[in-house]
Amino acid sequence: MGKQVGKSPRNRSLIDSSRGRSSIAHRFMVNSNDIRCPKKASHFSNSKIHSRMLIPLIALSLIVAFILWGVGYTWITGKPFIVVNPGTANKQLEIQKSKPTGNSIQKTPTLADLQGEWNIVSVGQNGGKAPFFIPWIVKARMVIDGDRYIKILGGKTFESGVLVISRDGDQTTFDEYVDTGDDSGSVHLGIIRWVGKKIEHLQGKTGEDRPTGFPYSADSTCGYALMKRK
Repeated sequence: MGKQVGKSPRNRSLIDSSRGRSSIAHRFMVNSNDIRCPKKASHFSNSKIHSRMLIPLIALSLIVAFILWGVGYTWITGKPFIVVNPGTANKQLEIQKSKPTGNSIQKTPTLADLQGEWNIVSVGQNGGKAPFFIPWIVKARMVIDGDRYIKILGGKTFESGVLVISRDGDQTTFDEYVDTGDDSGSVHLGIIRWVGKKIEHLQGKTGEDRPTGFPYSADSTCGYALMKRK
């Protein structure tokens, strides 16, 4: 029988050392994986936190936009943006109309009523109206001094002339004889009336007839403006 060669102490120590290194390397890889996992979990957790924060911000933005739209609507039209009980609101509107307050005591505006500076709070053309924020952006104004008027956009005068006003039933004719600006030498024929304490103005296009009457509607072919005293 052949002689079985045993492992020398040195060989055993080398093998054990090699196994030890492999065991240490294996444990290191495991530990490395364990170390990397929390980073992924942390990134995922941060994404969830950001998503949760984004939803309230979007909701808040929508609420603010809704409130601003309501304020603009009420400011221009003078009507409530939200009506809880339409019947009650209509009754209150009828009572308010029946009470003469301020300039509404007169059925039609006079030249004396129009003296001073007016902000244009709503504009339109051919039956449509511009978004409520447009007059605020362009800063449209009209100044009336005696029988003279000037129109201002963005702080600059772009037209001026002479006003000729006369009463015509429930409305007042409002004719602009232009002497400076692009339409110099022409006449803008229009009508005005009180809407609460604001002035509603309908004006025919240059060279066209005077608008026949109120209200301004989708079928109108004239220009429209709502003016509020500054």
